[in-house]
Amino acid sequence: PPAPPAPPAPTPPVDEEPTSDPIVDARWTATLAKVTEFWYVRRRNLPPPGRLAGTAHAVDGIGAPRPPLDATEESTPKNGDGPVDGTSPEPDPETSTEDSPANVESIIAEEKLAGSFLSLKLAAEPREHAALVASLAVLGKGPRILMHEAVERMLAVLKFDSNAPSKNFTFVLNGKQTRKLTIADIRMVHDAVTVPAFIAGLEKALGAEALAKSALFEPLARSGKLDAISTIGNSSEEVLEAFLKQRAKILDHARRRRPVDIATAVTKFVDAAKKRRPR
Repeated sequence: PPAPPAPPAPTPPVDEEPTSDPIVDARWTATLAKVTEFWYVRRRNLPPPGRLAGTAHAVDGIGAPRPPLDATEESTPKNGDGPVDGTSPEPDPETSTEDSPANVESIIAEEKLAGSFLSLKLAAEPREHAALVASLAVLGKGPRILMHEAVERMLAVLKFDSNAPSKNFTFVLNGKQTRKLTIADIRMVHDAVTVPAFIAGLEKALGAEALAKSALFEPLARSGKLDAISTIGNSSEEVLEAFLKQRAKILDHARRRRPVDIATAVTKFVDAAKKRRPR
């Protein structure tokens, strides 16, 4: 007997066009008619793997690049892995996570710096963004208050008055922000906050316990007075002793998230110390 006919191939479903709201369409039309440029974000249907996304690379002078193998050593790695051309293996972004952008951004999220970081990205080209990530990767390995201080200093360089990306986006979109973040900016800030004397001064003035409490980092950094506090910590014993009497009040302002009050208290102390200084 003849074979039964094959079943018809299934027809893939056809997505219907989404119904549109004429009122919403009219409002969008009126809004877009007022702008000459339109910024948009395209959402992918499937999340791409990390290797398909842009990967930040360290810039000379920021971070600790892996040195090449010594010329006198064998070029073949002893463990049988890696290249044989005398250079250290490059980290695989899928397996090496210590300095990867994903790991750095997780630290940024832990420190509640995501808004400030996104604001900096608004003014950074890809090369500068890579340098920014490399710098924050290094700072994240030390006292994390340094990350907060570095981000605040970069925002100040760009003259952003907010760490909210929505406000800064509007600032950029309205043409009020023409300054771009440069490699020189990032290196200058990175070098300033990693000076050993800067860190030592903060530890003396604020105490190791305060530098271990992440809730205090943002208000202290936003006060804009960490440089002055570090200088006080590195001053004479008399000046430092006088400041330690005020430290509890300053740290209380930080716990209450009052950066303006911190700045006022530090400024008053510095002014009073100058008046007491012998001429």
